[in-house]
Amino acid sequence: MGPTLRRIMQSVNPISFACWYSGFEYFQVLQDYFDTIADVDKLVYNLFHNAGGIYDTVTDLVELFRYGDSGERAFWQKIGNSAGYLLKSISYKPKNFDPYNGKK
Repeated sequence: MGPTLRRIMQSVNPISFACWYSGFEYFQVLQDYFDTIADVDKLVYNLFHNAGGIYDTVTDLVELFRYGDSGERAFWQKIGNSAGYLLKSISYKPKNFDPYNGKK
């Protein structure tokens, strides 16, 4: 094997492993989202536990839609960040979730 081909193979291995691992992580997070959305107790817990951040994000989105310029890149970045935060706040698996008996 030539030195150029060896360097190519050495650089491709970490890249392919990183892509595989990040795809696996996305699948795990997506599965957690669906599990939380399917469980009404966790969903309500997240809504009340993260109500302040959800309210702030929704008011920022309303202000952005009313006064923002859709021709700017920052407009779309703020929409994406806000939508991602809302999705995470509402449907991410809550830490130490057991609101009925107080055990962690």
